Amino acid sequence: MTVKDAFRKAEDGLLQIYEGREAKSLASNLFSHFFGMPSYTLITEPDRELPEVQCRNFVSALEQMLSYRPYQYVTGEAEFAGHIFKVREGVLIPRPETEELFMMAVSGLRGLNAETGDLSGKGLRILDLCTGSGCLAWSFAAEFPGASVFAVDLSDAALEIAGTQNICVNRPHFIKADVLDPTLSGSIAAVAGVGKFDLIVSNPPYVRDSERTMMHRNVLDYEPEMALFVPDADPLLFYRAIAFCTAELLAPGGIACFEINEAFGARTAELFIKAGLRSEVRKDIFGKERILFCR
Repeated sequence: MTVKDAFRKAEDGLLQIYEGREAKSLASNLFSHFFGMPSYTLITEPDRELPEVQCRNFVSALEQMLSYRPYQYVTGEAEFAGHIFKVREGVLIPRPETEELFMMAVSGLRGLNAETGDLSGKGLRILDLCTGSGCLAWSFAAEFPGASVFAVDLSDAALEIAGTQNICVNRPHFIKADVLDPTLSGSIAAVAGVGKFDLIVSNPPYVRDSERTMMHRNVLDYEPEMALFVPDADPLLFYRAIAFCTAELLAPGGIACFEINEAFGARTAELFIKAGLRSEVRKDIFGKERILFCR
């Protein structure tokens, strides 16, 4: 198999189930991952013969993707905030929207430390609710090596993979707890000790069951339902619990950032306002109301 053969095989297959630009991007990423070559090899060395063993692995991976298995699960990796995270079935794949939340929170924390000029985040306490793969918790730990980072999830699969990430020396502390449990604050205090948090973040389940029909099979067939869906009858149940917890645990002058369903921006903000927090809905790069910022 030559370079151009590999690209043609991947693109032709993926174009059957993905839109043009996405199919070409996935084909390029798949090629680079399995052959360790940049995608521009297609231009510079299109007739280069590829190693047989790598070709077999490449074709096997492509076949998995053609059964709608997500690229990230096939390779076991997902990029987030400049880091490579391990992912597998049972753990939600990090999304670009969550990376926007991360960057907004980082900017907010930098503002808190602007007067001291300390970029390490020394003394900061950060809490991540519904941590999943740990992408937020680990990214904050790497960005602020002087901070203490704590992360909560109920899923054993999520906590296992989050705990085995190896992003930086400043390892987050992972806590098994149910965000919907009214005693959540106590569970967190048992591990994190006395003291409130300078930053609280969360990307909880917020996709309504009725929205399943708008989602791609690679999500519906493989990603964990418990990390995605909420009942139509109570789409804000996680935010109600998180608002209560945030009101209890956010330090004076601290900030909180949450990824939200764009259909419920105002209603979600109202929950946090009723909990005593100043709240504003912010738009993502596509102009959708996807982030709630609180103080």
